[in-house]
This record gives sequence, structure tokens and C-alpha cells, in this order.
Amino acid sequence: MSKINTISYWLFLVLPSALFFEKIVASILIAILFLINIPIIFQFKTLKLLLKQKILLLSILYFVLHAIALFFTHDTQDGLNSLEIILSFLVLPLIGITFKRNNKSQKINDKFIDKLFYLFVSVGIVAMIICLLNAFYAVYLGNGSANYWFFYRGLAHPLWQIHPIYLAYYLNFLLSILLFHDWKFKWKYKESIKWCLVLLTMIFLILLSARTPLLVTFAIFLLFIYNKLRINKLVLTLTTIAIVSISLIALVFTNNRFKELFNEDGILQEDRVQTWRGAYEVAASHFWLGLPKGDLDDKLEKIYKKNNHFKGLERSYNCHNQYLQVLCYFGIFGLLYFICWLYYVFKASIHTNTIFQLLVFSILVYFCTESIMSVNKGIIFISYFFTLIAIYEK
Repeated sequence: MSKINTISYWLFLVLPSALFFEKIVASILIAILFLINIPIIFQFKTLKLLLKQKILLLSILYFVLHAIALFFTHDTQDGLNSLEIILSFLVLPLIGITFKRNNKSQKINDKFIDKLFYLFVSVGIVAMIICLLNAFYAVYLGNGSANYWFFYRGLAHPLWQIHPIYLAYYLNFLLSILLFHDWKFKWKYKESIKWCLVLLTMIFLILLSARTPLLVTFAIFLLFIYNKLRINKLVLTLTTIAIVSISLIALVFTNNRFKELFNEDGILQEDRVQTWRGAYEVAASHFWLGLPKGDLDDKLEKIYKKNNHFKGLERSYNCHNQYLQVLCYFGIFGLLYFICWLYYVFKASIHTNTIFQLLVFSILVYFCTESIMSVNKGIIFISYFFTLIAIYEK
């Protein structure tokens, strides 16, 4: 059993770093973890421990609600596909609870977190360097367009064409680790190396041009400045408003991703607003109980067509807002359950460290502009760290 515990420990450790690779890699790691832990998971003692973990139970409930919704959908195939995608919300909490039974050296504690951070930063830095080298090669030695390869989708292209918004989420987390983790290396140039890596991450995030993660990046940096300099709260607030305002104005005039937010008359024209409007229409008409996954997609397509939202129709947009997505799925009672789940996660993060607190804050912000829990890369990221926060023993 000790060998299984050791293997589980290291597989669980490398899982978040695997998100920088093809999505099948992380899925395979989860499958292996589940299979080797089946004898432990379904022991009475383990299940008894699980019943005491609110966050893990609420995570499993998210999967169960989707499973129940299958009985009421008209599009069973789409519902089954959706259930397969969110399987991590069932499996990872079951895997996570087994670590509560490990001996002290293999628990999810500060030593585990140190290793996880070192590995995640190392893999993330290598991923950024690969992306930048590929972009330079495509533009200066190939026939690539600088506007494509150094901007949004092109920059993330080498990482199995990972969606840039998810790469930016991972890099926000990486930036938090670089700035707030107590690095125990005794290298002569430790601080210089750290700030070079911070600069590389900042430049990459700006080039990547994912809007919400850029706003989160500003928040992370301002919190770091406040923690280091102990600035008066009023001064920090005014400084934050000034810096964010100036940065947004600069980005709107210099960055295509921000320029496209407004038309020639300066009026907001972002297609995401049209998407939210359509999603709200669906949510309002199914306010109490919501719509199952397969039926929701059909309903959104009809609303997009009615509202002449052709881009949303062409690309089959989801709600692009996780709160709206849950409201559409499960109605107002489902949304209240979801907020309760997030409350317990945030409450638990307070007892961990600044990095996990920032991560939860960032996720709450990401939920405003993306339906992260509808995409494999986002689902594994969220379910892993919600589980980690729940089982963390300081």
C-alpha cells in the first residue's frame, strides 16, 4: 500500500503541470490515480472522511446534478458528452480524500506545495520559452505574420494549440507563485533570476492579450506592492484606480484585442455582451429549474439567431460567464448552491496561503467572462485546486 501511496503522491503533484501539454495527458494521469486508489476510495473509513469535507461533497454534487439532468434532456448524446467532460468533479475529490489517510510524509502539506510550485513554475517557464522561440522562427525564418504569431492564438500554438485564455490563467497562477512564494534556494543571484522570470511572464501575458487575465495580473502586482511597501489603503485604492485606468486606455489604443471592444463611434460592440444578453434571455425564461446541457445549446442557438448574433451562432458560443451558465443549467436554486460552494472554497483558502487566496479570487473573476467549467482544460484546473484547497493540511 505504501508504494501506491507514493505513486499517487507524485502523480497528484505533477497533474497541474500536465495542463501545459495536450489535454489527454492530464486526463490519463487522473485515470491512473483513480484506478490505483479504488481499493482505498471505497473503504468505509475513507467515505466517512469524505462526508466531513463540504467542498469535496459540493464538487461531487455538481457532477451528480448534471447526471440527474440527463433524465430530462431531449439531447441525451450531448448530455453524455458533457457528463464525460466534467468527470473530474467526481473523480478528483474521491482521489483527494485518500491523501487524508496517508502518513505525514505523503500528506498534502507545505512540503507538497513547495514541490508543486517549483514544478509548475519550471514547466510554465519552459512552455513560454517554446512559444516565444516558435513565434520568432515563424515570423523571421518562415512566412508567418507577426500579428498572428505574437498575438493571442498564434503565441499559444505550439502547446497543442491550447486556447490562449487558459494558458493565461495558468500564467496568472505562475506569476502569483513567483511573487509571493518564499523561495528557499540559496543561490547568489536568486532575486535577479526571480525578477527576470517575473518580467518574462508579464511580457508574455501582455503579448498573449487575454483581457481578463491581464486585469488579474494588475491586481496581483498591486497586492504585491501593497504587501511589500505597506501602503495606506486609501493611497493604494487611488493608485490602483489610476494605474488600471491608464493601462486600459493604453491597451485600448495599442492592442487589437482591446481596440475591437469599441466601434468607430466609441460604443461598446464586444460580441460577448451579445452572448450574455442571449444567455440572460434563456436564464430568465427557465428561472427556477434551468435547462439540461444539450437543450441549453439548442436554446442558445435559437436566441443568437433571433438577436442576429451571427458570431455566437457560427462558433456555438456557450454563455461565456460561469454564473450565467449555472443559472441556465440549474435555475436560481442551482446558482445559490454554486455560490455556497464558492463561499466554502474561499473560506478554506483563507487558512492556506496568499497564493491560493489569489487563485480563488482570480477564478471568481474568470467566471465573469468565461464558462471555465465547460471546457476540459478549465475543469481539471478548477477541480484540482478546489480539491487541493479542501485537503491541504498546514
